Amino acid sequence: TVVMEGVPDTAWLERTAAMLVATMRRPFELRDEGLSLVLGTSIGIAVGRAVTLPAASFVARADAMLYAAKQAGRGAYRLALVEPEPAQPDPR
Repeated sequence: TVVMEGVPDTAWLERTAAMLVATMRRPFELRDEGLSLVLGTSIGIAVGRAVTLPAASFVARADAMLYAAKQAGRGAYRLALVEPEPAQPDPR
């Protein structure tokens, strides 16, 4: 889990996520063991601007996006904008 504040825009997040996915595709060399491991990653991102929601709401949305990325064939990322919850009418 990574939590970031002050992110310039969603395009920056998408470029960063794409770079992480691509980097994780490169083989990891374990020279002492003579092994080369190929790993992959999927990333789920939840973004909110001036949204005051509990952290758990962002984590749940990012988790949903992670599973959407995995369903897309893994080695991908998915991003969701988290909108403020609509105000509930006053029952009085």
